[in-house]
Amino acid sequence: MSTWPVLAAEPDSRHKCDNCDWIGTHAELQEIKDFWERITAGGTVPTGECPKCGAFAYPHAEPKPEKYPECEKLKRLQPTSQKCGEFVEWLERKRAIRFIGHQSFNRLLSTFFEIDENKLEAERRAMLDDCRKANERRG
Repeated sequence: MSTWPVLAAEPDSRHKCDNCDWIGTHAELQEIKDFWERITAGGTVPTGECPKCGAFAYPHAEPKPEKYPECEKLKRLQPTSQKCGEFVEWLERKRAIRFIGHQSFNRLLSTFFEIDENKLEAERRAMLDDCRKANERRG
C-alpha cells in the first residue's frame, strides 16, 4: 500500500471532502492511501484524505460576504425582472392593464422581489464613494 503525504498549505486553510459533508482544516487531513491507484490522469491533485470517509479532499474557499448585498440580489434577479417588465408592457399594449408611470411599476417589482429600495440606494452611494476614493488614490 502506497501513501501520499498531505500537500503543504497554510495550517488554518480550509479543505472540503469530495464525497461527504466534511469541511475542516489542513491539520485534520490524512495522508492519502493508495494514491497512485486512485488518482486520475489530468485530474486535480487532492490536498489530502478526508478523516471522516477517506475520500479525496481539496482546498475550499469560504464564500466572502457580499459587500453590496441588495445590488447583488438585484443583479441576480435582473433577467427574471426584465421578463416580468416585458410581460407587463405587453399587457399594457393589449390594454389589459394600465400602470400610472414607470415609478409605480418599479416599486411594485421591488416589493415583489423583496428589494429594499433604501438599502439599494445606500449601497449605490457607497459604491460611488468607493470609486471616488480609488480614483483619488490613483492620482
